Amino acid sequence: MTSMPSFTLKLEAIIFFLFSIYLFGLTGYQLWILIATWITPDLGMIGYFFNSKLGSLTYNLSHSYSFSFIFLIVGFSITNSLIIAIGAVWISHISLDRFLGYGLKYPDNFKHTHLQEI
Repeated sequence: MTSMPSFTLKLEAIIFFLFSIYLFGLTGYQLWILIATWITPDLGMIGYFFNSKLGSLTYNLSHSYSFSFIFLIVGFSITNSLIIAIGAVWISHISLDRFLGYGLKYPDNFKHTHLQEI
Protein backbone atom coordinates (compact mmCIF):
# COMPACT_ATOMS: atom_id res chain seq x y z
CA MET A 1 0.00 0.00 0.00
CA THR A 2 1.25 3.48 -0.86
CA SER A 3 1.34 6.16 1.81
CA MET A 4 -0.72 9.31 1.35
CA PRO A 5 2.34 11.59 0.99
CA SER A 6 3.85 9.23 -1.58
CA PHE A 7 0.58 9.09 -3.51
CA THR A 8 0.28 12.90 -3.37
CA LEU A 9 3.83 13.37 -4.67
CA LYS A 10 3.23 10.92 -7.53
CA LEU A 11 -0.07 12.63 -8.40
CA GLU A 12 1.66 16.02 -8.36
CA ALA A 13 4.42 14.68 -10.65
CA ILE A 14 1.92 13.30 -13.17
CA ILE A 15 -0.01 16.57 -13.18
CA PHE A 16 3.20 18.53 -13.83
CA PHE A 17 4.16 16.03 -16.53
CA LEU A 18 0.83 16.39 -18.34
CA PHE A 19 0.93 20.17 -17.92
CA SER A 20 4.41 20.31 -19.45
CA ILE A 21 3.34 18.20 -22.43
CA TYR A 22 0.40 20.56 -22.94
CA LEU A 23 2.73 23.59 -22.78
CA PHE A 24 5.12 21.97 -25.23
CA GLY A 25 2.19 21.44 -27.58
CA LEU A 26 1.44 25.17 -27.46
CA THR A 27 4.88 25.95 -28.88
CA GLY A 28 4.15 24.34 -32.24
CA TYR A 29 7.29 22.19 -32.16
CA GLN A 30 6.93 18.58 -33.22
CA LEU A 31 6.74 15.91 -30.51
CA TRP A 32 9.92 14.20 -31.72
CA ILE A 33 11.88 17.25 -30.54
CA LEU A 34 10.59 16.74 -27.00
CA ILE A 35 11.49 13.05 -27.19
CA ALA A 36 14.95 13.74 -28.65
CA THR A 37 15.87 16.35 -26.02
CA TRP A 38 14.12 14.78 -23.06
CA ILE A 39 17.23 13.23 -21.50
CA THR A 40 19.24 16.48 -21.61
CA PRO A 41 18.73 17.32 -17.90
CA ASP A 42 20.58 14.11 -17.04
CA LEU A 43 23.77 15.81 -18.18
CA GLY A 44 23.70 17.12 -14.60
CA MET A 45 25.02 13.71 -13.52
CA ILE A 46 28.40 14.58 -15.01
CA GLY A 47 29.54 15.91 -11.63
CA TYR A 48 29.50 12.35 -10.30
CA PHE A 49 32.58 11.63 -12.42
CA PHE A 50 34.48 13.80 -9.93
CA ASN A 51 32.81 13.06 -6.60
CA SER A 52 29.39 12.61 -5.03
CA LYS A 53 29.31 16.09 -3.49
CA LEU A 54 29.79 17.82 -6.85
CA GLY A 55 27.57 15.23 -8.51
CA SER A 56 24.67 15.88 -6.16
CA LEU A 57 25.06 19.63 -6.70
CA THR A 58 25.07 19.44 -10.51
CA TYR A 59 22.31 16.82 -10.56
CA ASN A 60 20.11 18.84 -8.21
CA LEU A 61 20.62 22.04 -10.19
CA SER A 62 19.56 20.29 -13.38
CA HIS A 63 16.60 18.60 -11.67
CA SER A 64 15.12 21.58 -9.86
CA TYR A 65 11.73 22.88 -10.93
CA SER A 66 12.97 26.40 -10.14
CA PHE A 67 15.09 26.84 -13.26
CA SER A 68 12.60 25.19 -15.59
CA PHE A 69 9.79 27.44 -14.36
CA ILE A 70 12.05 30.46 -14.84
CA PHE A 71 12.37 29.41 -18.49
CA LEU A 72 8.57 29.22 -18.77
CA ILE A 73 8.09 32.62 -17.15
CA VAL A 74 10.69 34.26 -19.38
CA GLY A 75 9.45 32.44 -22.48
CA PHE A 76 5.86 33.54 -21.94
CA SER A 77 6.95 37.07 -20.95
CA ILE A 78 8.82 37.64 -24.18
CA THR A 79 6.64 35.32 -26.29
CA ASN A 80 9.50 33.01 -27.26
CA SER A 81 8.36 29.49 -28.13
CA LEU A 82 11.89 28.03 -27.99
CA ILE A 83 12.38 29.13 -24.38
CA ILE A 84 8.91 27.84 -23.49
CA ALA A 85 9.72 24.51 -25.17
CA ILE A 86 12.98 24.19 -23.21
CA GLY A 87 11.14 24.83 -19.96
CA ALA A 88 8.41 22.34 -20.87
CA VAL A 89 10.87 19.58 -21.82
CA TRP A 90 12.78 20.22 -18.61
CA ILE A 91 9.63 20.02 -16.47
CA SER A 92 8.47 16.85 -18.23
CA HIS A 93 11.82 15.20 -17.47
CA ILE A 94 11.86 16.22 -13.81
CA SER A 95 8.23 15.22 -13.36
CA LEU A 96 8.64 11.74 -14.78
CA ASP A 97 11.79 11.25 -12.72
CA ARG A 98 9.90 12.26 -9.58
CA PHE A 99 6.97 9.99 -10.47
CA LEU A 100 9.42 7.08 -10.75
CA GLY A 101 10.96 7.98 -7.37
CA TYR A 102 14.18 9.62 -8.56
CA GLY A 103 14.43 12.61 -6.30
CA LEU A 104 17.02 15.23 -5.54
CA LYS A 105 20.28 13.73 -4.35
CA TYR A 106 22.04 13.96 -1.02
CA PRO A 107 25.83 14.34 -1.27
CA ASP A 108 26.64 11.07 0.49
CA ASN A 109 25.32 8.67 -2.18
CA PHE A 110 23.62 8.84 -5.58
CA LYS A 111 20.94 6.44 -4.36
CA HIS A 112 20.05 8.60 -1.33
CA THR A 113 17.29 10.96 -2.52
CA HIS A 114 14.75 13.23 -0.92
CA LEU A 115 12.00 10.80 -1.97
CA GLN A 116 13.48 7.40 -1.13
CA GLU A 117 16.51 5.15 -1.33
CA ILE A 118 16.73 3.89 -4.92
